[in-house]
Amino acid sequence: MYAYGLDGYTAVIPIKDFVSNNSIIFAPYLYRWKSVKWIYRIELIKDYKDGFWEALGYHPQGDVRLEDRFK
Repeated sequence: MYAYGLDGYTAVIPIKDFVSNNSIIFAPYLYRWKSVKWIYRIELIKDYKDGFWEALGYHPQGDVRLEDRFK
């Protein structure tokens, strides 16, 4: 899932996290930098592409429990 924000930020969120019972459009257990704040468009993508932070070297999952920070 790829989210586009009105402020120019984008985020890629694995589909398993997007459809999780623990998430409502966003996955609250991922680092907050993974959250696009003002979503105006959601796209289901077949192939991975970096979001805003991933393009700067941050981990695509960003699971706080695993301390995923960087690629």
